[in-house]
Amino acid sequence: MGEIDIIEGTNDEQFNIITLHTDTGCAVTLPAPMQGTLIRKDCCTNAVEYDGCGIKAPVSESVSETSFPTAVHDFNALGSGLYVTYWSSAGIKIYPSREKRYRLT
Repeated sequence: MGEIDIIEGTNDEQFNIITLHTDTGCAVTLPAPMQGTLIRKDCCTNAVEYDGCGIKAPVSESVSETSFPTAVHDFNALGSGLYVTYWSSAGIKIYPSREKRYRLT
């Protein structure tokens, strides 16, 4: 049981936090290479000081040699954006995109 916060802008921060909120016993055991910073390994919502395991995205992401904001006012000013979530037995991966056209089939 749990949830994934894919876009979470907190307070007036200009970065995104991607967070997994779960029951006891779920943790990040082998962090993969990523552009963000792992905040906490324990994904349990009852963990002290922070609910769930989160990854703090940089203020802007570099994708295909371009840079774009990850959350809040600057992200909204782009007019569009997409976070693609891939969930498999091996783990969860989230990819940002700022493409103007999407074809989801």
